[in-house]
Amino acid sequence: MGGALGVERKANEVRDLGLQYLAAQREMQMALNLAQARDFLQYLAGLWTGCATLGVVTALRGKFPKPLAVPIGVLPLVMIYQADMAYFTKIRRVCKEAEHIMVDERWRFVPPTKAPFYKFYENEAAFLDSQPMKLGDRVGSYWPAYVRGFLETPPFQAADEPFRSETP
Repeated sequence: MGGALGVERKANEVRDLGLQYLAAQREMQMALNLAQARDFLQYLAGLWTGCATLGVVTALRGKFPKPLAVPIGVLPLVMIYQADMAYFTKIRRVCKEAEHIMVDERWRFVPPTKAPFYKFYENEAAFLDSQPMKLGDRVGSYWPAYVRGFLETPPFQAADEPFRSETP
């Protein structure tokens, strides 16, 4: 009896060691992603500073190049996004959304039936199979839900039917 407990304890130790390795790997990947976001933010800040400086100098000379207004106006939005990812709460919000997806939307992970690990997704595949397919098997014949949302007004089609193009 003691031998079985020893084997079980050793198996738990090996499993825990594997989980520690996976956690360390995850932390390293997250740290690399954050470092990359911070580096990209510095790049964007430098680019914006250069464009803004060029814009101010040319405006003082009396000629402001209109195409320069685009990066001066758009880059701050991209920089805010990057700063949120690199220094603020975006990574936490993304983790929370990932947790929600892994728990409540697991059916999104169903691999193709020929994948060697397809058998681990049988419950999710059964859920997908219970959903009606309206346009056949071709993926290219489906419109994204956000596009259908714009097309669901009466001149186009009813809300419960997918969009179908009338052109051949």
